[in-house]
Amino acid sequence: MGSAVAHETLAAMLVGPSGRPCRVWTCRSVFAPVVPPDALAPGECLIVTVPFEGSRLARAWSCLLLPALLRRVHLAMARLQLEDVTAYGVEPQLSNPVFAFELRSAASAYAEACLRPRSNVAVARRLISQVWGADPLLGGVAIVGHAS
Repeated sequence: MGSAVAHETLAAMLVGPSGRPCRVWTCRSVFAPVVPPDALAPGECLIVTVPFEGSRLARAWSCLLLPALLRRVHLAMARLQLEDVTAYGVEPQLSNPVFAFELRSAASAYAEACLRPRSNVAVARRLISQVWGADPLLGGVAIVGHAS
């Protein structure tokens, strides 16, 4: 799936068919800029994605850095005065999303119990999710904020 199509799919999934313009920004490193340098127009939404891809070690590393990255994204979105900032887990990949759910919510518990693949390391995944904020077996995390 092409990048533009994946971004449109992700925006429709997370924001809905509101016709609201969305900008998708991918952040692959805790040291990279976490939001676009230019201002958002009123009514525009921003989706910052953090992909979990590659080897198990690379996914674990992304997950380990996730709390610091989420903190930076939330601070940057606050500076941009974005509202309704929410973090979502995306399955199976950010480049080909099938479903998304709000992290650390009832939707997250439902997705874990009924939608996500079963695993023999479920207890470890749940513990990692509680400590680091997301399961490293997710396709990634998307943080959504709306400009007022």
